[in-house]
Amino acid sequence: MLERLPDDDSRQRRREIARNCAGIAYAGGADTSTISVQMFFLAMAMHPEVQKKAQAEIDRVVGCKSLPDFAERKALPYVNAVIKEVVRWQPASPLAIAHSCSADDEYDGFFIPKGSIIVGNSWAILHDPDVYPCPELFRPERFLTEDGRLDPGVQDPYVAAFGYGRRICPGRYLGDNSLFSVVSSVLATFDILPPVDEEGHVVQLKAEVSTGLLSSVTFFMVRIQI
Repeated sequence: MLERLPDDDSRQRRREIARNCAGIAYAGGADTSTISVQMFFLAMAMHPEVQKKAQAEIDRVVGCKSLPDFAERKALPYVNAVIKEVVRWQPASPLAIAHSCSADDEYDGFFIPKGSIIVGNSWAILHDPDVYPCPELFRPERFLTEDGRLDPGVQDPYVAAFGYGRRICPGRYLGDNSLFSVVSSVLATFDILPPVDEEGHVVQLKAEVSTGLLSSVTFFMVRIQI
C-alpha cells in the first residue's frame, strides 16, 4: 500500500489509511490467535489420546526430518480436525461483533426493524447439540468420516467463529494458516502434558474461560517435553 501512494495532496491521508489497516490487522488477530493457541495447549494436555493420534498422522505423512508445510495440509485430516475442534470447543469470540440491521428484515418469523443491533451467538451455534452431538466434549473425530477423511457433511465451525456477512473477519485465512503452522509444528516436535503436584501426581485440568467480548482460558500450567 505504501509503494502505491501517489505524490499528491491525498498522500498523507492514504498513509494514515495504510497505517491503520496494518494496525487493525495486527490488533484484530493478536488476541484471538493467541487465545486459540492457548486453547490448543489446554486441549492437548487434557486429551493425550487426541495428541497421540495427531502426532502419529504427522509421523506417517511428514516423517521426522522436517516440519509440516502447507503443501501437506490436505494429507493431514486429523490435524485439521483438531484445529476445527479447538475453534469450535472454546471460541475466542463467543458473541462475535455486533451488527446494525441496514433495512427491515425478517428471520424465522421474527420481524427485525431497520437499525436494530444484532449480536450473533457464535457460542450457541458452535455448541448446538443437533449439529455437534455432546458439544461440551473435545472430539476432533466429529469432523471425520469413518475412513478418516474430513466430512463435508459436518458444519464447518468457521461459519460462526470468524463473524458473519459482509463484516466477517478479513484475517480469517491468515488466522487459519497461523493455527495450522503452530498446531502442526508443535505436535511434530513436542509432547504437551498436564502438570504434576509436589508429590508427583497428575493435576486434572479444566476448561475454565473468562467472560467478555473475547473469551480467554484462565491461567493453567502444562509440561512440554521434546
